[in-house]
Amino acid sequence: MRKAYELKQIPSFNTDRDQTQAAMEKIDAILKSTNGRLVIEHDTGDIAALPQLPNYLS
Repeated sequence: MRKAYELKQIPSFNTDRDQTQAAMEKIDAILKSTNGRLVIEHDTGDIAALPQLPNYLS
């Protein structure tokens, strides 16, 4: 999932390619302007990189 997002790959079953590309660009702009981090729920690497309970409190 992470690699597909980074490569801006759009699944063949997607119903609106242009809208999806625009959404990805908007997400990228938000992440850049806020110094944010995208967490893809189905990417085990993203989930593993999150602070674990209870250490997130420190």
